[in-house]
Amino acid sequence: MIIGQQTGKAIEVLEGHLKEKYPMDSWGITDTDDFKIEPVINLHVIFDSEPKVVYEYTVEDTVVRQVSMWTVSGTSVEESGNEPQHAE
Repeated sequence: MIIGQQTGKAIEVLEGHLKEKYPMDSWGITDTDDFKIEPVINLHVIFDSEPKVVYEYTVEDTVVRQVSMWTVSGTSVEESGNEPQHAE
């Protein structure tokens, strides 16, 4: 399945990026690209040390970019008063 392979590779790339940038932290990653094959894959990360904030990353080939963040309740980080610990 192409989508699974593409997403799996993107998760590997993002894992490497996060391990390098946040070596003392841990996280969970989920994907949002279940049905369409896109050159850019969006992945969501929730850090164990910051469980109330969802960070969205894009992965295109080996380029990782953080593109968005929000709280798990759906409000913006600014509105919540939380200071994002993993903003890039």
